[in-house]
Amino acid sequence: MAALQNPRVERLIKYALVPALLVCSLWLPPVSLGVRLFHTDCPLITAKGGTVQESNGAQLAIAPGVLTGRLRLRLGAVDPASKQASRGAVAQALSSVPTGFEVRGPIYQVEAYGAHPTAADFEAPLPSGLSSPDALDLYAWTGKDWQFLPSRVADGARVEADLSSLPLLIAVMEAKPQAVAVGVDAPDGAAVNAAPLDLASKLYVAGLTLVEDGTVRGEVSLDTAPEQLLVLPVLSNRVNGVARTDWVANIITRSEPRAAHIQAIVEAVSKGGYRGVSLQYEGLDSALKGYFSTFVAELADELHRAGKVLAVRIDPPTPAADGTWDTAGYDWAALGRAADLVRLPALREPGAYAAGGAMEGYLREAVRQINRQKLELALTASCFEEVGAQVRALCYGDALSLASKAVEAGGDNVVLPGETVDLRVANLASGLVEDPASGQLCFAFRDDTGAEHKVWIENSSSIERKLALASRYLIRGVAVEELAGTANDAQIWDVVRAAASPTGRSASVASRGGSRYSVVWSVRTKDGELVEQAVSPADRPTFSWTAENPGDYIVSVAISEDGGKTTVGQPGNLEVLVPTPTPSPTPTRPPTPTPRPTTAPASQPQPAPPPARTVGLPFDYGIQVDMVTDLNYDRILGSVQALGFRWIKQQVEWFRYNPAPGQYDWGRLDAIVDACSARGIKILFSVVKAPNWARPADDDKSVAGPPADPNTYAEFMRQMAARYKGRVQAYEIWNEQNLWYEWGGYGHRLNAAKYVELLRAAYHAIKSVDPGAVVISGALTPTGWNDGDTAIDDREYLRQMYNAGLRSVCDAVGIHPSGYNNPPDADWRTWSDPSTRLSKGHPSYFFRSMMEEYRAIMVQYGDGSKRLIPTEFGWASVDGLGVPPARNYEYAADNTAQEQADFIVRAFQMGRNWGFVGPMFLWNLNFAPLCGPQDEKAAFGIVDQGWGLRPAFHALANMPK
Repeated sequence: MAALQNPRVERLIKYALVPALLVCSLWLPPVSLGVRLFHTDCPLITAKGGTVQESNGAQLAIAPGVLTGRLRLRLGAVDPASKQASRGAVAQALSSVPTGFEVRGPIYQVEAYGAHPTAADFEAPLPSGLSSPDALDLYAWTGKDWQFLPSRVADGARVEADLSSLPLLIAVMEAKPQAVAVGVDAPDGAAVNAAPLDLASKLYVAGLTLVEDGTVRGEVSLDTAPEQLLVLPVLSNRVNGVARTDWVANIITRSEPRAAHIQAIVEAVSKGGYRGVSLQYEGLDSALKGYFSTFVAELADELHRAGKVLAVRIDPPTPAADGTWDTAGYDWAALGRAADLVRLPALREPGAYAAGGAMEGYLREAVRQINRQKLELALTASCFEEVGAQVRALCYGDALSLASKAVEAGGDNVVLPGETVDLRVANLASGLVEDPASGQLCFAFRDDTGAEHKVWIENSSSIERKLALASRYLIRGVAVEELAGTANDAQIWDVVRAAASPTGRSASVASRGGSRYSVVWSVRTKDGELVEQAVSPADRPTFSWTAENPGDYIVSVAISEDGGKTTVGQPGNLEVLVPTPTPSPTPTRPPTPTPRPTTAPASQPQPAPPPARTVGLPFDYGIQVDMVTDLNYDRILGSVQALGFRWIKQQVEWFRYNPAPGQYDWGRLDAIVDACSARGIKILFSVVKAPNWARPADDDKSVAGPPADPNTYAEFMRQMAARYKGRVQAYEIWNEQNLWYEWGGYGHRLNAAKYVELLRAAYHAIKSVDPGAVVISGALTPTGWNDGDTAIDDREYLRQMYNAGLRSVCDAVGIHPSGYNNPPDADWRTWSDPSTRLSKGHPSYFFRSMMEEYRAIMVQYGDGSKRLIPTEFGWASVDGLGVPPARNYEYAADNTAQEQADFIVRAFQMGRNWGFVGPMFLWNLNFAPLCGPQDEKAAFGIVDQGWGLRPAFHALANMPK
């Protein structure tokens, strides 16, 4: 004891032994210094890799080569209901679980000390109590918020994820049902106004277009959109109908052009006052996947700095042979991380919606790769038609119109009074059937060439089924495309509204399967008087009618979805003739001869029935020329007179002669009018193409288009008609306005009512200064296409023009009855030529059918007194030009030069004999010398590139007139 009190010993104990004992105690349980300082209780992971596990089977694996240095790593599990979960990082994380989600199973806690790996593999068993593995999501806690982790479910028993870094916590969460957020796609402001925006949270409006140099063109003006809507203009790489992936590739694969393009987008969004942008770059291949991901990430960063939103629309994927999905140039996980919204287009193929089919696999993969809270499923409201490998979109009304076509009589459509004619709808012979996979209605038929057509009808019932599929995968949003401002099934809005209800459940709509549809039969006289009407089921579209009185009758067929109260689409028609029976003569005894000679009176011929009264210009011969480019007027007009023709048509491009408001430059037109007047040749001016100063701000200036205000065009026409009063005999108001590149570009701008507004203004302006001038409605183009965006079928558009008031604002109706490779008198329903394959089976490809059908429509609308004027017609032939046909004009190889001549002569003769045709203008005289033989216009010309006369020129010159 005394020794311990020794000062030296005391100092030794105090400064040596006690510290040594304290240091030793740090290495003793329960927590040693090794654990505290070096975490030696955590498994050691080296560059060779390694795995740590949790007792329930969860594990973190580090692959060899992804770690430089040493890492102490531990994986633990915390029960959310335990005391441990009520404090620290776990408590903070639990209080921040994303809305609409619930944590399932334990929260996995990651402890990592030392160098961190660039990748890791996580897996955990599926927790009990999940309603469905498809509702499962994996989230990582960063210390501030939860981040979605792309994952996969393996063997239905565990969830796996590839990590790019080690988070603090990992949780398995289950998404809960909720009302969907609705997006509405609209091509323009007019379509927006037609949509029920009260149910929408997002609005996508077409209007911005990529330019080759990386700038952005266009704008969207929506002053009337509700404030609560997130309005995003759509930025597209589709130009003139073509997805310019080459432009995109040139921009995003190089850093400087990419940065400049991003800046151009941000500036366009900021300048337009938009809240963000919806990027829609289509057609990207897999070689661009990494570049596109980088571009989107950088664009998102810049937009987010400006407080803006980025949505990205991807192309639909294709299933690969190994069960995976080929996503082409779109890295779903990368895009999901960067963008605020990822828009998934629904698959179009009806078979994809079968149970366990491609659409389920598609959505399952999407929610595994992209935060479902960011996902929006884009559904199209359009119907479509399949002919072999070709697919074309149809609006609801047009699809049902197609169902009512091809009305046939069981025998002859000429019946005597008292006889019965059996009628059927050939296109509906297969019935209107509901596809069990998609819920779409379909019907099939074969055309005159034997090609099978299959038409798929999208309606509220089929959309409801697709909405239910989106609900099953708990996708946050849906968008409806091709519905606002279209003729598609408006009842689709009802099922969308139900899906957007607070319950989040789609309210059931009354079934609209095939049994709900019926066929309405109407028999009318030529004067429109209803004789009989009947309704038959759509799966048994037949009708028997007993004729009572002689006359000409029209049997009309239309499809109804409400038991016959109303009809959808345009009816199909069949003319039925009930002739007056010729009585057998009653024998009479000959009169007794008179003995004195007499002179028999001359027999009096019965007068022919008077032809239908027509107004406007009488039949005559004309041809389209170009006297604006070709200034050799003597040669042009001398050729016209050598043909024996008395009319020329000249297209007048408005923008050339009215460069600014109130400024006119008539020089070239003055010379043309003077030259024609001197030779006594009459003139038709076809006036088209508004100057840019007069056009809407948001249309496509790379193509022709109308003015924003019809009065600007009317003023130009008034000035022109006053200047050339009595010397220009006729004006055609516009040209082929049912085609996208004549009416301001894509974006569903085609609008017959808008055209009639233009025509009305021009008509009154012309008549105010030259009452004798003939005003012709702009001739429509026969496209055989009717999607409402690229084109509207010319006959349908003509009906729409009449419904908008055409009858009172024109003196004659223009038409472009192209003959393609078919003779002018061929009947489209029966004509067959095995030597040609193109341009068959549709009335738009036949001269006769177009002329007769236009005439029938004019009569139907009480306008039969007017003349029908072919302002452009003809047949193309490359025979003798030394070149192949131009692209999309391959039928020009089917016509020989002699056939071209014969067809044109025969068409003029038919027009002269019809009695309702005015001047006919052949297309064309002199475009071959101006454009060269390879141009499509040259094949229609009657002189070749060296002004040599083709056979058609000689035939027309020798044709009796």
